[in-house]
Amino acid sequence: MCKNAKLFHSTKLIIYLLASTFCFATAEAKTLSSYEVNSRINKIDNYLSKSEVNGFSGAVLVSYKGNIILNRGYGLADKKNEIPATTDMVYDIGSLTKQFTAAGILHLVKEGKISTEDTLSKFFDNLPYNKKEITIHQLLTHTSGITDYPYDNRKDFYKHIETNTYFDKVFSLDEQFTSGKKFEYSNTGYSILSRIIELVTNENYEVFLARVFFTPLGMTQTGYLLPNWDASLYPKSYRLGTIPGETYIPHYQKRNKVPWQVKGAAGIYSTVTDMHKWLNAIAQERVLTPELITQLKTPYVQMSHKSNNYYGYGWVVRNSSSETELYHNGSNLYFTADIHWQPIDNQLQVIMLSNINSKSTFEVPTQIVGLWEKPETSPKEFKLPAWRKVLSWIS
Repeated sequence: MCKNAKLFHSTKLIIYLLASTFCFATAEAKTLSSYEVNSRINKIDNYLSKSEVNGFSGAVLVSYKGNIILNRGYGLADKKNEIPATTDMVYDIGSLTKQFTAAGILHLVKEGKISTEDTLSKFFDNLPYNKKEITIHQLLTHTSGITDYPYDNRKDFYKHIETNTYFDKVFSLDEQFTSGKKFEYSNTGYSILSRIIELVTNENYEVFLARVFFTPLGMTQTGYLLPNWDASLYPKSYRLGTIPGETYIPHYQKRNKVPWQVKGAAGIYSTVTDMHKWLNAIAQERVLTPELITQLKTPYVQMSHKSNNYYGYGWVVRNSSSETELYHNGSNLYFTADIHWQPIDNQLQVIMLSNINSKSTFEVPTQIVGLWEKPETSPKEFKLPAWRKVLSWIS
């Protein structure tokens, strides 16, 4: 692994490339007939079944107008013991965690406790002069210039660091750029946001999310430590489809805490069904006011001058002449998570949680959206890298 690899957003370039490759539905949302829906789902399931033969595994949920039309596990959760992957299993959702943090911040805005224009100096003492005026909005949109906490390897990313030590280090680092001047994806920015939530509410970040979102929405399988999971729900994970890894839930449980490098930015575990509940709750305006949900979906900053992708609050926003789509992915180099969502009339949700990390895994949701939009086309074949076995021997 490369030094200082940015685990939970190392795939952002893939996001840019994938999102620019397919078309979107018309803004005037079309209602499909039962035959059209079934035809599309049959083709999607056939594609996923072929991908399963080629090494794909995980859970996939597809929803149309808020109703689940495909919810299946594919492949193996444990290759050695030949345990099938199921939709009940909990997967590391990586940077999809950020959408919970962003919604949590807006919940506090709704309560009048903070503003997105509040600066870090309102919440943290003894800040360097170049950090005092960084705003919550800039943290949410990755325009703060905050440098990610440095680490040398994946193990260090999960190392527990005392709260004051962690944030003193973060705020002592040189800025990447003057705040507000450009976009640069930052896990640490979202860790700072989770700390702001704790300071404002005097609650643990996960306890806060459970109180305002997870428990009211029946998302009983989502969190770091609070869900009452059985270990049988933990799939093994496989980098490049071969190199084995484990869930980090037992590591959280052993310390009874979540490291700051992860909290708020990544590492929450969930199921495809719980994530579907979450999207439906946003669509039905049950988690925030319509005005605040609009803020989540607003394309604030262009992510790359070569793409039409923008960052909102915890979501990537694709603007075209016909429709807006929200999406995001995440990974810890072993698990892979991805959501593509057409929010106009809740037309389409594609939720994939996989225990395989590879380039092809990130392409699966894009292929599903492509089959939905143009069912007459042939999807790109799922393939794991041919040289993966060599890496498994030397890992």
